[in-house]
Amino acid sequence: ILLNQEKFWRTFCILRLNFPQILKNDMTSLKKYFSFTDKKQIWRLLISETNKLVIETRDVDNKQAYYSCYNLENGKLLFKEFQFDEKFWLGIEEVNNDLIYLHKFAKPDLPWHKGITAFSITKKKILWANSEMSFLFSAEDDIYAYKNNFDGKEYFLLDGESGDVKKELGGDFSYVNQKKEEHEKDFSNYIFPEIAESSLQATGIFLKEKEENNISGYIYSAEKNGLLFINYHIAEEGGALTNIIKIIEINRERVIFKETLNKKIKVYIPDSFFIKDDFLFLLKEKEIVLVYKIF
Repeated sequence: ILLNQEKFWRTFCILRLNFPQILKNDMTSLKKYFSFTDKKQIWRLLISETNKLVIETRDVDNKQAYYSCYNLENGKLLFKEFQFDEKFWLGIEEVNNDLIYLHKFAKPDLPWHKGITAFSITKKKILWANSEMSFLFSAEDDIYAYKNNFDGKEYFLLDGESGDVKKELGGDFSYVNQKKEEHEKDFSNYIFPEIAESSLQATGIFLKEKEENNISGYIYSAEKNGLLFINYHIAEEGGALTNIIKIIEINRERVIFKETLNKKIKVYIPDSFFIKDDFLFLLKEKEIVLVYKIF
């Protein structure tokens, strides 16, 4: 009996000493990973299957487009403010593995995409370009493309690395459409904010936020690992709006993070954040990307 009592008290003391640490490990935490800005407007954020974050920024007044890239695995900047020969009238079709596929336009004042340029993220250079074809979608290491002819479109399967034609598909759109459905991108590891339902807004956390803040418009929310991410606009004097994001521990109803994303704005800015895997991405003042890790 004495032995059992001694074992009990030993175990109790060990648990007592380590209890704060056990609690800490059980709680989800947030840590800033990196931030990016080149003081130009953030145009697009795209993440490849290899966790490369591609950031497109634009100087609309001077008609300049820039491309930067981070490796999310280690937070390292791979390149910043890269420009192509065409400085503005181009855009990203898709980021597939470590390749960025870009398009130009038939004419600057027309939205039709024309041409394909394949840029290697790892090599930081253009691998190939095709001015006659247009991009459709990627399929593993290949891409599907088309060419406009007088009698309709002609489809091709291209090698993604070289741009070589692997297969001529003629005008069979049904076959190409079937392949597109087979290679639909999987976004199941992304969480995008949604407008909080009225029934959800009647719960304690949302009621408290409404009581303490002059909220204007919708509340957008998302959940992950016991955390509630809420984004809303506060009406200020003179009609201006302030865009806020808060992260709340659901069980404790405790705010663990707050960031002002936009100040003195005149219009609502929804979709100011999203989550991929264990990364939180925030868009601040249209020019800054903040990346946090969720532990």
